[in-house]
Amino acid sequence: MFAYLAFVKYHMRPSVFADMDMNEKAVVIAFIQQHAKDEQDEMKKAKRG
Repeated sequence: MFAYLAFVKYHMRPSVFADMDMNEKAVVIAFIQQHAKDEQDEMKKAKRG
């Protein structure tokens, strides 16, 4: 799932993600999770008006 999001949202080739070591992947995954949380918070804020 994270490789898919890295590709679709951040234009990272799947081979680049696959070739990362475990620590790099962990950072990318954390960034994607934070970005998703930020987007969700913005959507909630927009709905409240």
